[in-house]
Amino acid sequence: MAVNDSVKNLGETIKILKNMGADWNPVHPKLVIPALETLHTEAEAMTEVITAAVVFDNLKTKERLTAFAPLNALVRRVYAASACCEMDKTTVEKVESYKDLIDGTNIAKATALRKKKTKKAMALLPEGETLPDAAKTRSIAQLKYEERLANFKTLITLLETAGTYATNEPDLSIAALKTFAVSLVSANEATEDAYNMLVSKREERNQLFFGETDSIDFVLEKTKKQLFSKEGKAGVNMKKLTALSSN
Repeated sequence: MAVNDSVKNLGETIKILKNMGADWNPVHPKLVIPALETLHTEAEAMTEVITAAVVFDNLKTKERLTAFAPLNALVRRVYAASACCEMDKTTVEKVESYKDLIDGTNIAKATALRKKKTKKAMALLPEGETLPDAAKTRSIAQLKYEERLANFKTLITLLETAGTYATNEPDLSIAALKTFAVSLVSANEATEDAYNMLVSKREERNQLFFGETDSIDFVLEKTKKQLFSKEGKAGVNMKKLTALSSN
């Protein structure tokens, strides 16, 4: 059952049970009207939390996209600058290789590589163990940006240690490149934090809605059984609950 349907069905179920008045006298404490209303309130609040987390995640993703947008053009210019100063040919070729790595990072290749590594890692696990949640939930896009950022940092270190890199362009200086790298780290970490928060809230939501105990699914199923024990299949209220489940 979809999340929104679960909230709606719980609300409609509460209305049906309230109309029964004193005839609704469940044994299970989670099925009394106040407990059901509390659960319904929590479910509505959780839906709003998830919506807000999705919006925040999208915002941070767009901000990171904007932050990284100048990177490819910048490293091409860095390569050009390294090729026209007194840097030795071997180091210039290394700069070019990092330019290609940063410029050519492909999300499809990153996806395929991650799946391959995940499958291999799972095969090496002792029987009965699973990968940590972080390994399963981290987005492909996150891994892609981290790869580009790592290569950019290595490029800066290469330029700095070479000692012969020189440019008259302020934004291509070692200091400027380091400052830009810091801004990319900040944007990337903010996006990862937003994504991790969304994953965490979705896990909380799933437990509240679909968990084995005390969830919406749990109480709806218990409610149907309680009402069936009271009215049987042909009962008026039982038919109403059955109709809700089939919608």
